[in-house]
Amino acid sequence: MDIPTEFKIFGQTIKVDINNMLIEEEGSIGQARMRKNLIVLQCHDRLGRPDTQLEQTYLHEVLHHVLGNL
Repeated sequence: MDIPTEFKIFGQTIKVDINNMLIEEEGSIGQARMRKNLIVLQCHDRLGRPDTQLEQTYLHEVLHHVLGNL
């Protein structure tokens, strides 16, 4: 699965940022920042995790945006 840099849902553009600092700064591997229309994901390469775990985290955060906008 290719994780997009942005996508549209409910007429809103959600940006996706993959960085190396999330786990150190926030203690998490993914965040749905609803008010900023943003999903932030911890870079999986740095943690030595397989691509499937990054994909699962991405889909988890997308669901937050879906359910939060119903």
